[in-house]
Amino acid sequence: MAVSFVSEDARTVEPANSSNIDNLLGVVVGGSGSLLTISSQESNVQVVTSGVTDLLVTDENGAIEDGDYIAISSIEGVGRKSQRSDRRVIGVARGDFSDPTVQTVRTETGETREVAIARIPVLIQVGGNPSAAEQESFLPGFIQEGANALAGEPVAPARILIAMMIITGGIVGSMVLLYGAVSSTIISIGRNPLSTASIYAGLARMITIAVGIILLSVAIAYLIVVGG
Repeated sequence: MAVSFVSEDARTVEPANSSNIDNLLGVVVGGSGSLLTISSQESNVQVVTSGVTDLLVTDENGAIEDGDYIAISSIEGVGRKSQRSDRRVIGVARGDFSDPTVQTVRTETGETREVAIARIPVLIQVGGNPSAAEQESFLPGFIQEGANALAGEPVAPARILIAMMIITGGIVGSMVLLYGAVSSTIISIGRNPLSTASIYAGLARMITIAVGIILLSVAIAYLIVVGG
């Protein structure tokens, strides 16, 4: 089944669900077919974090086909076909949903119901859902795609717009500051040529401040896009 880190302890995992999706890690397997071993005082589990491995899936969002992205279903640790509202996926199906067994399970909400569950091979690629809310973005495609690539997951268009406004404000503010500094420098040198060195030193300080403003605005915009 799919597992996530327990947020308070990076050495412990628990079945993946909607509340711990940001800590999604990989798929628990048996034997030595994993790339990571999580140890605790109680037990050890083998977790596959990349490559192809079997995963339990359900058809609650429709039958899975080879190439579909897999997200976490309402059943803890069990995958399903992803949809645009899913922020993160665990990987890509490398087989079709077939030969399921009907089992009685308990969902995250505590509801007990019968579902069809099967085991299919999945290429583990934990990350943002590439198809999430693509049609909802009002921004040009290259901007949305660039922000998604930077954050490693889909980014809300509003966050991108705010980040762009901050960067634009920083650049405009810096240009206004530099324009005033250069104008003052030219006037000051014309009035007092003997103080050229100190005037240029003052201009250098203003340039440093302007560059600092731009860098600060870029850093804040980056945190807005990536940190969300």
